[in-house]
Amino acid sequence: DTRDPKELKKIWRGDAEGCLARGAIGTARALYNCALSRLPGKKGLWLDLANIETRYGDVDSLNAVLKRATEACPNAEMLWLMRAKQMWNQGDVDEARGVLAIAFQHSPESEAIHLAAVKLESDNGEIARARKLLINARRLCNSPKVWMQSAQLERMNGNTTQALALCEDGLKDHPNFGKLW
Repeated sequence: DTRDPKELKKIWRGDAEGCLARGAIGTARALYNCALSRLPGKKGLWLDLANIETRYGDVDSLNAVLKRATEACPNAEMLWLMRAKQMWNQGDVDEARGVLAIAFQHSPESEAIHLAAVKLESDNGEIARARKLLINARRLCNSPKVWMQSAQLERMNGNTTQALALCEDGLKDHPNFGKLW
């Protein structure tokens, strides 16, 4: 088929949505898988298929789709975040860490991936790990949110002097970010 990939994507998506509306879940899955065999780098198609598995599939089918998606679209941070969250929701913190570690290899400057890793560690009581991740995040992506999260982590753990110092340091690079004031 020599049609434009955008046109093919639109056709397959429309056909799959029609199948879903009629309750033909298996056919919709097949259409998305066919589309992805031709257009494996289309993040939106992977998200659509992941949504089908979330609504109609099981844990294993969703995990398989998210694994394939991150392999096909290694720079799509949303897919990595979905995959890590899925592992975490299943109680597999080590697997979620592993997914985020691979995501860092593909997007080392991603604020969202850094902050997801910090949340994973802090919510699981691994404050020292969260601190190390934040130090790295401040160096690699140096965003106002990273500085704010750094200060909040220290404040929540009773280190108000360190929290204030982080706010002051963050304001040097981000003087207009009101939440650091």
